[in-house]
Amino acid sequence: MILITLALLTAAQMATVSGEAAAKTHPLERVAVVGASASAGWGVVIPVEAGEPAPIHHAHIDLTDTLAAALPTSAGPVMNLSDASFFTRPIDTGQWQVAEAVKRQATMLVGIDFLFWYGYGHHTSQGTPHTAPDTRSRLAMLELGLAQLDRFQGPIVIGDLPDVSDAVDVRPISLLSESQVPSNHALDALNGRIREWADARKRATLVPLAAAVAAIKASHTLDLGSQTMADTKGLLQFDELHPSDQGLLAITLLVTDAMEAHLVGPMPNTTLSELRDRVSDQAGQRP
Repeated sequence: MILITLALLTAAQMATVSGEAAAKTHPLERVAVVGASASAGWGVVIPVEAGEPAPIHHAHIDLTDTLAAALPTSAGPVMNLSDASFFTRPIDTGQWQVAEAVKRQATMLVGIDFLFWYGYGHHTSQGTPHTAPDTRSRLAMLELGLAQLDRFQGPIVIGDLPDVSDAVDVRPISLLSESQVPSNHALDALNGRIREWADARKRATLVPLAAAVAAIKASHTLDLGSQTMADTKGLLQFDELHPSDQGLLAITLLVTDAMEAHLVGPMPNTTLSELRDRVSDQAGQRP
């Protein structure tokens, strides 16, 4: 009995120490970026200064690069776990990304487009094609993505699902097919469920990506924390689906604004042009 009591006390003490250690870990100590092609910076390059003989190069950047440049200097490394091919195997890819974030002891998860291919896409959770009406089957698929996010117990920043149905009509080639696009009713239900999920968890905050993309497509102003972007032209690439370099910077400020409002408190007050210069300088210093 004494040994059992001692064992229980030791376990309780270890749990207390572990809890205290977790409480002392700042959310920005090890940020992990998970998600699909937007987070992976599909097609995004930025001009950088380079040495002779070529004075100018263009470097590929992703959300890891832009987020690292926007965070306080006291923040730790930003890990890139995103994958541009997420759409090919969303269930397996999402599971691996979250498991890897947990394995690497990430202190915050940023998945701005992590849920995109759980709502969009050809296939149901059973691997069969979505058929009309598609609301129930797409919601079932979404639950798989939300269940993966629930495996991560630290702070989480996620985005809702924008309406990018007009990407189907891009010519001469589109990167999104009609069968991958949820119906209007399904998209509303998906975003309602995402908001419900985030609202029920103090550790989660939602970036209104759907509203931001709608503003961009309507050429309306876009609020980026403490600043307002009047000209939103050029924030999307030719495919009307992926963010451009300027669009990725804008998404980054939406993410840091959400962090400041709900998770970590005051963040650096960085303008879009300052962030662009910082990212360009850092990209130019890569080995």
